[in-house]
Parts: sequence; structure tokens; C-alpha cells
Amino acid sequence: MASSPWRAASATRKAAGLLIVGLEAGAIAGALGSSAIFDAFGGSGALQHSVVPTLMVPAIAVSLVFFVILFGVPESESLPDRSLDWKGFSILTIGLLLITSGLTFLKFNDDQWTDDFYLLALRNKANTPAGYDLTANRYEGGASLGYK
Repeated sequence: MASSPWRAASATRKAAGLLIVGLEAGAIAGALGSSAIFDAFGGSGALQHSVVPTLMVPAIAVSLVFFVILFGVPESESLPDRSLDWKGFSILTIGLLLITSGLTFLKFNDDQWTDDFYLLALRNKANTPAGYDLTANRYEGGASLGYK
């Protein structure tokens, strides 16, 4: 019995949801735990000796996750007539470059007022086994203004 396109789309949504939950949980845990880890290794009093071990914690975590994915996630079948979505890839690349450029600008900006903005465009494209082409677009933007 062939699987329906709705079941494949449901599995894709579930996998995307789990991925986003994992990413957000990691970001929140990293933000909350980094200060505690930094203090456990000596904090600002021993800055030269506490930065390296603090930065080794996420490096070790990423290395462990790499091996979990390498050995725990089965390889998917490649589908014929599939190509890279160059338009979506370009939009994503430009958006990430703008975000990191803005963060770099904020780091070196010594004015009393600081501002930041971002625009984000994500595009997801999928083909189902039944031949349906699915596309999802997400656009997001925001700005902030702060006094140093």
C-alpha cells in the first residue's frame, strides 16, 4: 500500500517541529547555562583560564550531536529530478549575512544610541512520493532601539 501524500507531509511537519524545538531548547539552555559554566571555570576573575574551557563545552556538545546524527539518523533516498532551490538559498544567505553584519556593527558601535534591524526570508520546498510539489515561505522582520 502506497503512503498518501498527506502522511508524508505530516511526517515532514513533525520532523520540522522537532528540529525547531531542539534548536530553540539548545539556544535557551545555552543562554541560561553559559553564565553558570563561565563562573564554574573561574569567571571574570580568571578570564584567561575560564574562556577556553567555557567555549569547549558547546564544541563538545556539537561533536557529540554530530556522531548521534551520523550513526542514529538513517540516510534518506535521493529523489530524481531534484535540484537545489537557488533562489531560496540566495535569500537565506543574504539574510544571514545581513544579520551577522548588523551584530558586528553593534559590537563596534560606541555611540550612546544603538539600533538594529533584521529581515529574514525562509523558503522550504518539498516533493512528495505522490508527485505533489509543496512550498512554504516565511517572512519575518524586526527592529530594536536601545540606549547604552
